[in-house]
Amino acid sequence: MKEVFTFQATCPKGLEGLLQEEARQLGMQFEKETVGAVILQGSLENAYRFCPVSYTHLRAHETGSNLVC
Repeated sequence: MKEVFTFQATCPKGLEGLLQEEARQLGMQFEKETVGAVILQGSLENAYRFCPVSYTHLRAHETGSNLVC
């Protein structure tokens, strides 16, 4: 059985419902909605599917004043 984690996904105010629906379609379980964010539960596999931003991609947009740690 896969380990379940809790995640917070942020979004612009008013788009919480859309974010929740997208997360559910990708296998995440809805936990709670707040202003500008939703709390979700799922496996790491679910999380990577939901947020496929790679560290390499972030580094490509790094500048001297905006460092990716």
